[in-house]
Amino acid sequence: FASGSSAMLAEGVHSVADTVNQGFLLVGLRTSKRDPDEEHPFGHGQDQFFWSFLVAVLIFFAGGGFAIYQGIASILGEPTDHGSFLINYLVLGAAFVFEGSALAISIREFRRAARAEGRPFWEHFKTTPNTTMKVPLYEDAAALTGLVIAAVGLLLLQATGNEIFDGLASICIGFLLLFVAWELGTD
Repeated sequence: FASGSSAMLAEGVHSVADTVNQGFLLVGLRTSKRDPDEEHPFGHGQDQFFWSFLVAVLIFFAGGGFAIYQGIASILGEPTDHGSFLINYLVLGAAFVFEGSALAISIREFRRAARAEGRPFWEHFKTTPNTTMKVPLYEDAAALTGLVIAAVGLLLLQATGNEIFDGLASICIGFLLLFVAWELGTD
């Protein structure tokens, strides 16, 4: 928010969406382990799917819409002061390291689950109904992609002084979030 960059703001919203997403998934995992009761005679096992769907529809669609709106506003609005590009790059670099580590852990755990099922990674990815395993893969890969998009947008803005690159980066991040929402919502 402080950078004046719509791409950085879009990535900030993306990070908030990822954080809220993890909270919802944790709620879903915990409630899905509850014992059957009168209202749920077959148990609460489907809760994890409900919370994953809620994440997809509400968080990622809302984040995607916000990022697209910010990008359009940036392109059509007055030029803004972007402050220090170095700080933006440092933030993006640190986020890339953290998100890259998270993706490596997600891939390792997913491979472990695929081996336990006796399937190759991609076959397991396409066929497993376990959305709590897929969601971290989607969001971590999307986070890394979004960080690269934001960095390229800032680099082009810095090189040319043209605000359109920052706005386009934000719009691309928005469409990336919408894509993730669609994939998670239709899985």
